[in-house]
Amino acid sequence: RAFCFFAFFFFFFQAEDGIRDAQESRGLGDVYKRQLITKNVKSMIVRGNSKVSQRTGGHYVTDSLYPRSEAVSSFDKHSPQKEEQSFVLPVNVKSFGVTSTKLGITSKHLLVGTTADQLLAIPWQHINPRRPTETPTESDMAEGLMKYDAKLPFVTTSILSYNQTIANIRGIVAVPADLESTSLVMAYGVDIFFIRSTPSKGFDVLNDDFNFIGLALTVVVLSVASVVLCWTVKRKDLEFAWK
Repeated sequence: RAFCFFAFFFFFFQAEDGIRDAQESRGLGDVYKRQLITKNVKSMIVRGNSKVSQRTGGHYVTDSLYPRSEAVSSFDKHSPQKEEQSFVLPVNVKSFGVTSTKLGITSKHLLVGTTADQLLAIPWQHINPRRPTETPTESDMAEGLMKYDAKLPFVTTSILSYNQTIANIRGIVAVPADLESTSLVMAYGVDIFFIRSTPSKGFDVLNDDFNFIGLALTVVVLSVASVVLCWTVKRKDLEFAWK
């Protein structure tokens, strides 16, 4: 009996050079709220005083709470493990927010509304309280941990509002999009500013210059090759049966 196999191929391409960060997803929030997540870290809060230094920005502390075992119960008397580290932000702060994605796989960014009425994104890797004070080991580098530096760098490319100002910015809201890589961010005040944020880059989005014609031709060639192969197998089986 002859068997004919038709192969159907589905291609998934990663946009640009975006990859999932080695760092696990973590919740962020300010002193007024907490963000719960479903990974190892149960909650993380950012707290501080933005009036420490008007020249260099505020002094803030990040806290992460880890369960001490895989199974966590509300009846467990043991307190979670706590990691804490302090940082000096390069800007003065009006409001805080945090990116949010559908499945929580994508790394998070801390969203900062500055006194200059701009929207700044700070990667979790920069404010991770687990950043080592000594030279990072191989395991630390595998997790994406950098050596601790109290003063956070000011990266102009991290300004989500570009050269625009959001007049009297008062709050930041971020909600998940259908794409895991994307978080929908809105900053509001007198003005309203909206942007799509991709903290781990657009790993599930195709480039604008993606070669769709090449993909279509590849699928057509493979389909034709499958049909020809099926016909050849049937013919050989028929010839073998008449011998």
